[in-house]
Amino acid sequence: NEPTGGQMKLTGTMVQRLMRRHRVTMRDIKAKHHITLKRIREVRANGVEGFLAAEWLFLITGQWPGTRPE
Repeated sequence: NEPTGGQMKLTGTMVQRLMRRHRVTMRDIKAKHHITLKRIREVRANGVEGFLAAEWLFLITGQWPGTRPE
């Protein structure tokens, strides 16, 4: 989701849906990327913007936004 300003945004609902679609649990993200469950819950509730949104997209999908799968 990329608004006209070029600033990427992921809402909390979008994060939750992506996690379900890619079958990634909060504990998976915690174990693999050393992010606290508190922070994961915060992002799932409030969402993220800018580079953090791209980073969370990568954490969930394993792919940076704008790159093609191999």
